[in-house]
Amino acid sequence: MIFNDRTDAGTRLGRMLKKKLINRPLLIAIPRGGIPVAAAIADITGWPMKVFVARKLRCPFQPELAFGAVTESGPPFLNPSVLSTAHIDDDALAAEIAYQRKECARRRLLFAGCYLSTIDPTMTPILIDDGIATGATAIAAIRTLKTYGFHRVLCAAPVASEDGAADIEAEGDGLVTLDRPTGFVGVGQFYVHFPQLDDEEAQALCQKAISDFKPVPQ
Repeated sequence: MIFNDRTDAGTRLGRMLKKKLINRPLLIAIPRGGIPVAAAIADITGWPMKVFVARKLRCPFQPELAFGAVTESGPPFLNPSVLSTAHIDDDALAAEIAYQRKECARRRLLFAGCYLSTIDPTMTPILIDDGIATGATAIAAIRTLKTYGFHRVLCAAPVASEDGAADIEAEGDGLVTLDRPTGFVGVGQFYVHFPQLDDEEAQALCQKAISDFKPVPQ
């Protein structure tokens, strides 16, 4: 399945999610790529949207490969199979965790106007990203949100690798996708237009989604 852009992917995913029976859903976008997807879902469903930051931990010599992920304060998720082959020493591991936690804190301030700050455990958070490769960032976010008191944490993405989807389903309480293709190389291969969003673009999209929010009667 090929999507024109993240808005197209979110619109299609929103139509599927709207059919699900989810108690008090709360869309939670993982920036930056998850924000336009979540904004399109919010427009279709009328569900509220917030932002929560999780960052992948990058292998030193292959930064696109994640050996895990962290949030600002929750427990890190480390992928033992990647760690065993990437030969990352303790100093490099600690340095990358510290750097990405600092970046999580920076982005929390950047998205302060729409950041998940008030916890209502009766709601059902749905983590949204533009695609799932290893699933590391989603798993780190799931673990942190559960420490906050949420009883059930779902995930949704337009496309996911088979392995990433399996790991998320083992960790969380459900994953909704439009496609789980074989031959998955990277999320970008499933988009015609897949530009990197900068902070200002992501911030503007988030603020517009919050200001335009109008609940749709269920």
